Amino acid sequence: MKTYRTLVLKYRVEKLPPEAAEKIAQLLKIQQEFRRWAEEWARSGGKTPEQRPLKYFANEFIHAARALEWLKDRVIKRGLRPPLVFDAQLRLDSERDVSRGVFVDVPRREVRIRKWGGGTIVLPLSRKNVEWIKERVEEGAALAFAMAWVGRSRRNGAVALYVALVFRREVKPIQPRRLLVVDFNALHNGVVYAVVEEGAVCAKAY
Repeated sequence: MKTYRTLVLKYRVEKLPPEAAEKIAQLLKIQQEFRRWAEEWARSGGKTPEQRPLKYFANEFIHAARALEWLKDRVIKRGLRPPLVFDAQLRLDSERDVSRGVFVDVPRREVRIRKWGGGTIVLPLSRKNVEWIKERVEEGAALAFAMAWVGRSRRNGAVALYVALVFRREVKPIQPRRLLVVDFNALHNGVVYAVVEEGAVCAKAY
């Protein structure tokens, strides 16, 4: 069984260098075009666009929707505004850069966003973010893909670029040997509980 954990990074546009802010404004336009396509695709299963970078984002979004079954459903039923999905690579030491859309460079403490048609957006990683990433790797997780979107903060309305790094690892389902079952049907009737071990009731009380 696969389990996912996600680190969401938030970068307020007003605090980024002017060059990065200009690129994010261009990224926003692509995001709007992509969302129009994604909404149509989620409802009708239409073809992927041929023009780049929409074709790249469409393919990566479909791949992510297969991994996260709720993604397509929420676009249709709940009006989820889907993010831009990127393939991603994590560098922990001196691994070769294989030109993925998002490159997480831990030694340099930075994230690079590419393949969106407007150059490279370089963003910093905090020490706390680096520690979180290393903890996931120590658990046996790998960076599966990344997502990015431009939006407004619910708290103060500031425009920010959000980057989500999605880590995936294999886990074995837990098979409990002993369960404590408690029934609080009505307190004036008392409390009923039982201990069940490997399908057999080994103790109960009223």
